[in-house]
Amino acid sequence: MAVVAGLIFFVIRAFFTLIPGLADRAPIKKRAAFAALMVTGFYLVLSGNQVATQRSFIMIAVVLLGALFDRPTLTMRTLTVAAMLVLLFAPESVVHPSFQMSFAATLALVAGCTIKLRANAVARRARRTMRRERD
Repeated sequence: MAVVAGLIFFVIRAFFTLIPGLADRAPIKKRAAFAALMVTGFYLVLSGNQVATQRSFIMIAVVLLGALFDRPTLTMRTLTVAAMLVLLFAPESVVHPSFQMSFAATLALVAGCTIKLRANAVARRARRTMRRERD
């Protein structure tokens, strides 16, 4: 579902960019985010509304709504919101393997990415400090 949302967002944004003057007058990023949100909502209904698809849709919706309202999106919070909403509508899904595997795998990916980003930030800060001391 993330591939579909990303593709729609990119195609709509690229299309609006090609129209002369539209990029200056209208927020094309917000329009592309709205279009991607609508298409992924249709995809959710079309795919059968399974737990993994619900999680994916909610996470994508939070990110796209962040783009619509010019707010940053934090991935761990996005995952938490997705878990809370899925459990709000279907609390029995917590005992199903699809819920557990979907959220565990996504949590591992998000945690690994967060650790890598923080390590890169620390390394950049250290290189910057070493350059200052050298100069």
